[in-house]
Amino acid sequence: MVSFFLKKFERPADMENFPGKGMITYLIGCFLVLFFFPQDIALPSIAALAIGDPVSRLFGIHLGKRKSPLNDMKFIEGTIAGFFAAFVAIFYFIRWRWIEALLAAFFAMLAEAMDIKLGGTQVDDNIVVPVVAAVTLWVVGLLF
Repeated sequence: MVSFFLKKFERPADMENFPGKGMITYLIGCFLVLFFFPQDIALPSIAALAIGDPVSRLFGIHLGKRKSPLNDMKFIEGTIAGFFAAFVAIFYFIRWRWIEALLAAFFAMLAEAMDIKLGGTQVDDNIVVPVVAAVTLWVVGLLF
């Protein structure tokens, strides 16, 4: 069963080097925000990852025409679609604070579109997206 899902959903490069990388980094991103942030910040951040990230990828692959200036492997159309999807997902959790949802979705999808490196190693966007969304929600919550 695991093999079926890996063949169906894993990227070919990761299948050879690190099978299950997407799932493992997804869980790491979720655990990080659940550990460091309260539930009212962690859950919308995980929703941004669960909804915004795959929408960004699917729209980019199937409808993308313009390469992103931030990463030549991604498309602007995918980032925009991911932003709207992440906004809706975050807004579902924090309805009364739409500006926070808008900013968190914007910065999460901006981070998703970039290649972020830590010590020379690229950090997977499954870790970056929920952390950036959570930090944004936390900072905006402090300011307002």
